[in-house]
Amino acid sequence: MGERKIKYGNRVVAVSSVIQDLSEEIGDLCERMGNGKVDASAKLVEQHHAGMVERIQIRSELLYKLSKLL
Repeated sequence: MGERKIKYGNRVVAVSSVIQDLSEEIGDLCERMGNGKVDASAKLVEQHHAGMVERIQIRSELLYKLSKLL
């Protein structure tokens, strides 16, 4: 298979840029979980938090895998 061209220039810059974006997104998700209003039913809040936790876990795994490329 041929390598895909990375639009950022080189691998280190590309990986670093994606890591930074993922880190910011994880921070935003964590902040939203902590500042969430409890206007909805407990079940809806639980489902919402479970979805956010899943998103954080996926992004954390991506961060780990990307850090191995550096």
